[in-house]
Amino acid sequence: MITLTELRCLADAQASFHILKPWWDVFCYYLTMIMLLVAVLAGALQLTQTRLLCCLPCKLEFDNHCAVPWHLIKSNINESFTSATPEIHPLQIQNYLHRQQYSYIDAVCYERELHWFAKFFPYLVLLHTFIFAACSNFWLYYPSTSSRLEHFVAILHKCFDSPWTTRALSETVAEQSVRTVPCSKSKTFLPSPSNMTELESKRQSMSYSQTGLETAGRESTSNVLDRREGEQAKSIFEKVKRFRVHVEQKDVIYRVYLKQIVIKVIVFILIMIYVPYYLTFINLEIDCVVDIRSFTGYKRYQCVYSLAEIFKVLASFYVVLVILYGLTCTYSFLWMLRSSLKQYSFEKLREQSNYSDIPDVRNDFAFILHLADQYDPLYSKRFSIFLSEVSENKLKQISLNNEWSLERLKSKLVRNSQDKMELHLFMLSGLPDDVFELTEIEVLTLELIPEVKLPPSLSQLSSLKELNIYHSTLIVEYPALHFLEDNLKILRLKSVDMGKIPRWVFYLKNLQELYLTGCYVPEPQNGFYSEGFQDLANLKAIHLKNSLS
Repeated sequence: MITLTELRCLADAQASFHILKPWWDVFCYYLTMIMLLVAVLAGALQLTQTRLLCCLPCKLEFDNHCAVPWHLIKSNINESFTSATPEIHPLQIQNYLHRQQYSYIDAVCYERELHWFAKFFPYLVLLHTFIFAACSNFWLYYPSTSSRLEHFVAILHKCFDSPWTTRALSETVAEQSVRTVPCSKSKTFLPSPSNMTELESKRQSMSYSQTGLETAGRESTSNVLDRREGEQAKSIFEKVKRFRVHVEQKDVIYRVYLKQIVIKVIVFILIMIYVPYYLTFINLEIDCVVDIRSFTGYKRYQCVYSLAEIFKVLASFYVVLVILYGLTCTYSFLWMLRSSLKQYSFEKLREQSNYSDIPDVRNDFAFILHLADQYDPLYSKRFSIFLSEVSENKLKQISLNNEWSLERLKSKLVRNSQDKMELHLFMLSGLPDDVFELTEIEVLTLELIPEVKLPPSLSQLSSLKELNIYHSTLIVEYPALHFLEDNLKILRLKSVDMGKIPRWVFYLKNLQELYLTGCYVPEPQNGFYSEGFQDLANLKAIHLKNSLS
């Protein structure tokens, strides 16, 4: 016996995958339910109604059929009219069979003479319905696909309900409304000396716009996203990364979905070949021959199949349902062949949103996103927020700002041996925004920070004269570079990895002391950075340590 709890679990499992079912799958699902009702109704009628009625034994056989020879009767009638005293004897058929004998005849005729399609029609409809249902849901329960689909649905619901998704989308709208001057996307500063004139003309306007954007973004997100929500969003980012790596490698879901559609189309063709043909074999009257004359005195019986007419109606209605089902499956099959479902592009979303780094996906990841789009395109838009590194970096920045408040940063502010106010940040994920509120900073030391981005708000540190970068990667935006050109006096760079001196160093025209510790290689085109060092007109001392290749 199947309990209600088990049925409820099956219903819940079906409901969890509804976002992966396009309209044609939903339509086929309802058609399958109607087919199931047809099978149940036909089966109930067959079990409850009298199957076959054989209550007319045949006393007269003519030409191997149970029929009255009307031409002989007609000739007898004509002869009687010509005689003087016409006599017409009525044709009387009297049966003296017991009810049990009729039941025996009904059972034998049902098994021998009734066509197999009429007997097994409800079971055929039920079998076809089970085949359609199994093909439609096979990919949801096949181990290689169901685990991925369940994982995707769980992540997708978390992405849709995550507060960070709402924050990111609202921040995008806010930043687009704040922009008054069209500006290019944020880039790492790698200019050449030939375009410095153009750069100078853009710096002033960019500094104001970028400062406004950063202030607006910080006020709209940092104050409303608590620590718990930030941790949840971080976990979603990690899950999306792992899921993408796992799913993009294969196209198992795509192939299974395509094969089950092909099977449904084949079954549809087979049904349309034999069901309309055998539908004509469902007859109301049946001539049954049972050689039991030694028991009943009769050999041939006239029978009536009482369910013939209603079975014809149900079968015709079932054929219409199968035609609709087959056309829907054919449409989905053509959609699979016509569309490039192994590639999913976020190009339109990149153009419309503030996250231009959303990557395109492929294989099974792309396919399930296409299916989700058929249900509601909003799901993929919200999911894309967690594919963007820019979005992830913003989340990390917000979490960092919540962790490193202004009071905590002030507690790290000390006066060093040179009697200068120094802030030393060690092993952070980035640079907290509140650092730029400490205008008394004279020395900023950043150590073991994987990626440090100096925004336009760096210009608020009016007292900053010395910058120490130890084993960290620094990204300098244009307005921040303009500030460093005018104010920075001492720069210390330390790295254990072999690399080149950052190009932005050679634009610090007021730099007086440069400390290089590590292994730096010269550029092939510029030799030993000769052209770059020539631009440092105020440079008084260069301190080199370890190997300089």
